[in-house]
Amino acid sequence: MQKEIDDLFGHVYEKSDPMRLTPGEVYIMLEWIDDLKQIIKDIDEAYELRLQK
Repeated sequence: MQKEIDDLFGHVYEKSDPMRLTPGEVYIMLEWIDDLKQIIKDIDEAYELRLQK
C-alpha cells in the first residue's frame, strides 16, 4: 500500500524510525495532499485491512 501512495504523490517514504508499517498503515506527508479526495480510496482500504486483524 505504501508504494501506491508513493507513486500517487511522486514521493518515496523514507523509513525514519525503527517501526515497521503494518498492513493498511502508510506514511503520507500532509504537504503532499491537495485535496482529501486524493486519498479517500486509500483511507477506506486501510480501514478494511484494519478490520481484518
